[in-house]
Amino acid sequence: MVDAASGRVCGQLIRPGNGPTALWNHHRAKHKNEYQVLKGFLAGDAGDVGVSLSDSLQRTIQAQPFTDERKKECNMMCARWLVKSARPITLPERDKPFGTFIETLTRGAWKPPNHHAVMDCILQLSAQGQLRFQAWMQGMVADGVKPSMAGDIWSDGGCSLMGVSFYGINSAWKLGEWLVAATPFGSTRHTGEAIDAITIAALKRQGVKWREGGTVYEAVHSKVSDNASNMAKGWAGFDGGFCADHTLELSVKVFTGASGIKETFSRDKGIVGYFHRSTAGIQDLTKIQKTLNLPEKQPIQDVATRWFSSYGMVDWFREQQQAVQMYDIQHGAEAAKNDAYKHNRLLHKDWSINEQSVAVLAPSAQATKLLEGTKYVTISLVLPYIYRLIEASDDGMLYLPWKPVGHQWLRAIQIEPEVRAARKLLHADLKRRWLVQLPTEQRELLDISTLLDPRFKEYKFPGLLNTDLTAEKEASIDALKGTWEMDWKPAAPAPVAGPAAANAPAGATVITTAVATAAAKMGASSSFFSVPLAPPTAPVQQGPARPAVPDDDLEKYLALPAETNMDLDVLAWWKARDHNLPCDPASGRPAGLPRLAKMARQYLGRPASSAGVERFFSMAGKLHSDLKKAQGDDSLEHSLFAAANAE
Repeated sequence: MVDAASGRVCGQLIRPGNGPTALWNHHRAKHKNEYQVLKGFLAGDAGDVGVSLSDSLQRTIQAQPFTDERKKECNMMCARWLVKSARPITLPERDKPFGTFIETLTRGAWKPPNHHAVMDCILQLSAQGQLRFQAWMQGMVADGVKPSMAGDIWSDGGCSLMGVSFYGINSAWKLGEWLVAATPFGSTRHTGEAIDAITIAALKRQGVKWREGGTVYEAVHSKVSDNASNMAKGWAGFDGGFCADHTLELSVKVFTGASGIKETFSRDKGIVGYFHRSTAGIQDLTKIQKTLNLPEKQPIQDVATRWFSSYGMVDWFREQQQAVQMYDIQHGAEAAKNDAYKHNRLLHKDWSINEQSVAVLAPSAQATKLLEGTKYVTISLVLPYIYRLIEASDDGMLYLPWKPVGHQWLRAIQIEPEVRAARKLLHADLKRRWLVQLPTEQRELLDISTLLDPRFKEYKFPGLLNTDLTAEKEASIDALKGTWEMDWKPAAPAPVAGPAAANAPAGATVITTAVATAAAKMGASSSFFSVPLAPPTAPVQQGPARPAVPDDDLEKYLALPAETNMDLDVLAWWKARDHNLPCDPASGRPAGLPRLAKMARQYLGRPASSAGVERFFSMAGKLHSDLKKAQGDDSLEHSLFAAANAE
């Protein structure tokens, strides 16, 4: 195929087997001018291409107007679309092509609502969302399971909100995420006192309470927030208090800010900035990527507020090293006329530091991504991940999985001195924050949550080579037993057999990765634990499982063997045991652990990070863009309720 615009021969092979469809698809994607000619789009009657005579006549026919109920339904769906896709509420009346599209689609039977009608629908959706949360909260209280709470502050263009989300596992073993508050600060400063007052008022407005006459503080199992002093002060009345992602980020910044690493990353930013400002530069780079058969990816901009973007930027340089070096050879002299390029050209050592930094930070990047989930259990992953990160950052061999087999491991003496020194700082900071300075209350919460995950009930974490957790295991079991005895163990022994509970599983219950929910698969951990910490050695033989001690739910649970499938759907595992029936081998039903299952609902429902609130804020940023800043702060709050909580 010869492209008319460039005069070049395409030469791309088209896979046969689909008739002319593949050829048409190729022309539409690669030869758009020729596609227009072949399809007749440029003919004089192009406006009627593909339109039959009957269709053309129907254009003049006015459809029967919608009933008032149908119009209300369409208005509501339009408002739902606007808030969930973060579009301005004035779009239906300002965007004329959109209005024309709707008029053509409905034959004039319905016209999109104006912004007053849209706001009325948004307020209805907001109310529906709040009522849905309140019903969920009442169900949690009725079950005796406290939810957890995450929060953060968002500011943009003079508008600032206090965002609060609730999380918990309901009786159907679904992990819920609810926006409870997006309260405007107005002219109030973001002090601890203001945060406390706004949070308490918002929770009371949503009917959050554990008992009549009680405080909202006792209705929350655990809080999750960043390490800012104002958040710590404002939420001092709630238990809990740390965000795993933010705490991990502080350690990673010790690495990225270390001598030698910081300077290389700064030069990386300079090169990225050059390409983002140079249209010719990015076009030439893309041509080189094509020639080298590299992914045609543009450089990733580093964002100071999130270390993950720094990792993405450096990993781009690792992947695109050949392309960037080839660009420097072919266009470096011309590009050097630009100061951003001239002062940031990468040296051989920079390339080595980039590649080795990616290897050091890759486990932390993967852990961060998995711990940000809100649709699957994350809190029980924190300690297994952290202990693995501590071992992975120790001063030893470094794993580079993208290298050919036989060249994937660097000995310590082969690592660049700057990377090795920064890696030691990362290792020391991880140990300090997680093993030394973590408050006892927060460590016990992590320990209990970890033991209630059937994969880690033996306090054995996959892949660890040099870490003895004997003392930590004993302390964790003591904390679990103490909390069980004090808060959860029933006064009288639960019946071994009896009428089936309302949520007793019917028939065989087989928990496998194949039947795991899509949300559980998102949090699958096998890929994280599969990355080796050292070259493979002979496997260690596991000891026999302890004999069962048929006492209470906790003893029965601790006597079970730990699950070895790291992609296990933890919620499904517990749901299968949320009943008071004995084991039935014929149907595959496991023995019930109803009281411990309720405890697991409370502890495993806590998210590991406040990333969920930040995702709501990402939606707020779109809703509050320059096109929509005429909306008031309270309009933004209700738009968020409508987008987050409404069905």
